[in-house]
Amino acid sequence: MTDVGLAGEVIVNGENGWVVPVDNELAFSATLLYIVLHPEEAGRRALRARETLASLPTAEDLEERVVESWKNLIE
Repeated sequence: MTDVGLAGEVIVNGENGWVVPVDNELAFSATLLYIVLHPEEAGRRALRARETLASLPTAEDLEERVVESWKNLIE
C-alpha cells in the first residue's frame, strides 16, 4: 500500500505488508518485483496481515463502543 492516511495503523512495512511512498513508481515496481521473487516472504506477510485483520474490531464492536460512549455522556 502507499503511505497515506492511517496506513501505518494497520499495515506495518516489513511485518504484515509493504508500504511504499506515494507517487514513487520505482519503489512500487521494486516492491512488486520483490514479492514475485520472494513468495515465501509474501506468504509470511499475508499470514500476518490476515492475523492483523482478525484482531481489528468488527462493525458491531465499533457500534457497541459508540453507543456505550453516548450512554456515558448522558449519565
